[in-house]
Amino acid sequence: MQTRVKLSPLAEIKLPEDILASFATLFLRLCLAVFLIPVLLNLYRSLIVDPSPNWIPLVLIYLLSLLFALRPDLLTPRQKIVFIATCLSVAALSSTVRNQSIQSASAMVFLIAIAVMAVIGLRRTLILSTFFLLLLSGLSVYLEHSDPLYGSTYIALALGSQTALLIAINAIWNTMLESRYKLEQNLHLIEVASAQSRIGLFRHEQDKDTWSVNGIYRQLYGINNNDPIIGREHILKATHPDDRPKVVEHIRRGAQSGEHISLDHRLIGDKGLRWVRVNISVNEEQGTLVAYGSVVDIHDYKMRQDELDRVHRENEELLEHLKLATFEADIRIVEENLTQKTAHFISRGATNRPQPLTWSERRSLALDEYKETIDRCYESVGSTAEYAILDKHYLTSVSWVKQTLVNKFERDGDQIAILMVSNITKDKRAQLKLERSLKQVEAALTRQSEIAIAGQIGLFDWSVDSDILRPNAIFRQQTGLSEERYPILSTRDFFQLFDKSDGVACINQIRDAKPDSGAMEFQLKMQTEFGKPRWVRLVASVHQAYGEGAKVSGSLIDLTEHLELEQQLREANAALQRQSRTDALTQVSNRRGLDEYLETQLKMRQREPDSYFSLLMLDIDYFKDFNDIYGHPEGDTALKCVADILAQVTQRPSDLAARFGGEEFMVVLPSTDNAGALQIATRVQQLLKSKAIVHEGSPNHFLTVSIGTTTLAPMESLAAPELVGVVDLALYAAKENGRNRIEERLPEVPNTSG
Repeated sequence: MQTRVKLSPLAEIKLPEDILASFATLFLRLCLAVFLIPVLLNLYRSLIVDPSPNWIPLVLIYLLSLLFALRPDLLTPRQKIVFIATCLSVAALSSTVRNQSIQSASAMVFLIAIAVMAVIGLRRTLILSTFFLLLLSGLSVYLEHSDPLYGSTYIALALGSQTALLIAINAIWNTMLESRYKLEQNLHLIEVASAQSRIGLFRHEQDKDTWSVNGIYRQLYGINNNDPIIGREHILKATHPDDRPKVVEHIRRGAQSGEHISLDHRLIGDKGLRWVRVNISVNEEQGTLVAYGSVVDIHDYKMRQDELDRVHRENEELLEHLKLATFEADIRIVEENLTQKTAHFISRGATNRPQPLTWSERRSLALDEYKETIDRCYESVGSTAEYAILDKHYLTSVSWVKQTLVNKFERDGDQIAILMVSNITKDKRAQLKLERSLKQVEAALTRQSEIAIAGQIGLFDWSVDSDILRPNAIFRQQTGLSEERYPILSTRDFFQLFDKSDGVACINQIRDAKPDSGAMEFQLKMQTEFGKPRWVRLVASVHQAYGEGAKVSGSLIDLTEHLELEQQLREANAALQRQSRTDALTQVSNRRGLDEYLETQLKMRQREPDSYFSLLMLDIDYFKDFNDIYGHPEGDTALKCVADILAQVTQRPSDLAARFGGEEFMVVLPSTDNAGALQIATRVQQLLKSKAIVHEGSPNHFLTVSIGTTTLAPMESLAAPELVGVVDLALYAAKENGRNRIEERLPEVPNTSG
């Protein structure tokens, strides 16, 4: 792109080659038109009036000039201008000599100056034209012997007028080139912008069916740079088959002047399948319709839009899940218009509640000490407030509410707040109870610390800029970093005692902390030279020390014994849980454990009702007489013996043997049919018989048991109390029918099929 010219009449300028070529051809034709009559008159005078051969050179030059005008390719533009200037110069000299006057040659000098100025510029042209005029003037004075003053005056006028005209012509050229430069610049900017944005541009004259397109258009439609574009076939060829019908419909419908068309469809172009948007504006120019348009690659936008649509659908699904989750958790999602002072539920939660409260209504119900807490909750997203409100349901207490500001935005000029609200009265009471317990524990630990481990807290200061730790003696004892080996203790020496990842994460978090970040607490496993790993609690806080930069103050507490004690407490609690469900004498499950297990198994069977479920109830025959004869210690031994037998026959993880009460036992047998239950009952009697426990108060002279069984068939369901009642009737029948026997009784399950 050529250098920008200045809008100045005196600015030096050289015409570009394309304009110079047009100028040379036009100027040659202009000279031919101007000198046609003088040439004809000279030819007439030389042939008719005063016959002479003078016409031959003139006519030859004219014909040669005519040939160059008709065949522009014979000479370059500069050669044409040199030829014209030479011919005009010879003509000017000839006219001056023949007429002995410069007046007839001054016009030729002006034409010569115009031609020369197009090649060498304004200043050189003015110098050469002035020199040539002075030469002609001197020649004229020499030949005519006229008055020099007259000749000088004429030369001055000729020079002035010629200079003014040349400057004017140069200014016109400047203006034209400036306009051309701006046009080229705009076209270049358009081309660059379209190339960078992948925008194809086109111009289509509908009557002539001629196309003018840029390179991007050819790339999008897969057209080679040298291939001509004829018709609209290239559009359909590059269009995806599924989109061709709507493109054909738009082409068939056509367009009217002033109409704007926009169409999205897919192209199979240089980058594969791409979405494009075609924008067309139709104008009428000189009686014909011309369509200007652009083809914009919107594939990425279309993909993002599809992704946004997918995300929108997922968000709708998430909203449904959110409503379900908040319903199950009894959490309300409230949208509150802070400007209009209205509120409505997005999700109500499981509890049926009236319309939600607004900001002012919450403040009016809240206790005075929590009003500022509610106000602060509305200030920033993520803020949470827990506050107590007066509740008519609690005459001697209050209800606790927790609310979180999820989002805050502006909609149609109104301030909108999205709140998550839940009732935490139970949790708050449990928390307060826990806090009281923790305070008691902390007080006990404090007293214990004062008595047992007074002073066993490691302290250190760390200047972040120097990475030097200044510990106390307890710190060195806990870490094994003695003063003899580490007189100057660095952070690297300390943090290498921990696992590499834990140590790096801990030191980086402390380094990145700000003075107002508050205390940071870490629970880490430390390996010292003492052998056994130790668990420690590291607490550190950052503050700004005057004149020293950032400084860290921290403490180190050995938690190993404390954690071991916690583990022992957990194991003790687990043992207590087991003991609470185990019969102390027989070590099988007690009545409480039996009831819970039976209820759980029956609920599990409701999810898989296609299995059998059996229950056994046992009673030791004549057990009261046994106690009366042999005493209660022997009776306890008999109970343990029966319990051991039941434990022996219930080997599956799902089976359970339990003491139902007194001398009665029960066996729960999931996934066991009536035949299996009878087999186990028979096995119990056989094992007890093999023990041969003497019982003189029994007709059999040995200790025996009566057993009742019942079984739920597949798809049958019965509650635990009813099922226990059925097996109890079976046991009663066994005892009524002579004891030391097994009786089976099937439950009567209501028919629910119809």
